Amino acid sequence: MALNNEQKDEARDSLKELLDEGKNLPIIKEGDLPSFHSVEKYTYSESKGKSVEAAKKMMQSVMKLYLSQEIIEQNEYVRMKQQIEEMQLATLINQMHQMEHSIEMLMRTIESGELTPRMFEVLAGLQKTMLEINKHATLHIMASEEGMKKLKHDIDIYSDQTTIIKSKDDEAITARGNRDFMKGIQEEMQDIEFNEDE
Repeated sequence: MALNNEQKDEARDSLKELLDEGKNLPIIKEGDLPSFHSVEKYTYSESKGKSVEAAKKMMQSVMKLYLSQEIIEQNEYVRMKQQIEEMQLATLINQMHQMEHSIEMLMRTIESGELTPRMFEVLAGLQKTMLEINKHATLHIMASEEGMKKLKHDIDIYSDQTTIIKSKDDEAITARGNRDFMKGIQEEMQDIEFNEDE
């Protein structure tokens, strides 16, 4: 079916309007780029270093809360246990840093206009993983604290390295640990019995 002159003019005007629309679009200038370009660059080595430092500080605080500096420095098992706890906690903290960076990047991408359902699904998955890692880190610290309590209890009862000091002035006994304290009392009783026999 052939078009008459009036229909041809209408079609020509419609095409002209469509072409003119492109000329009226705003020109992108410097600084108008989407905000997701401003995400801070992630450096694995730097993040790992900060995580190790934070883990050491945390575990040293837990150790000093329940054990004396003398025991920490002289007992090899305590030192090795502290190192293992620090490594595990540092891994969890580093994973939290990675999750935070990934979530920030994804949210910036969504803000730029990427509004597909899959993007929100991935974001929800990352946030859930972040909460799980946070929970594991908290439980790890609590477990380490309980472990230090038990270790202190065992050292107080079963340690054979505790020094008993006898004061010259009041004949008092100073001891760390129930086992050594009982040994000191028995020695004092034996000395008293020996003196009475004389």
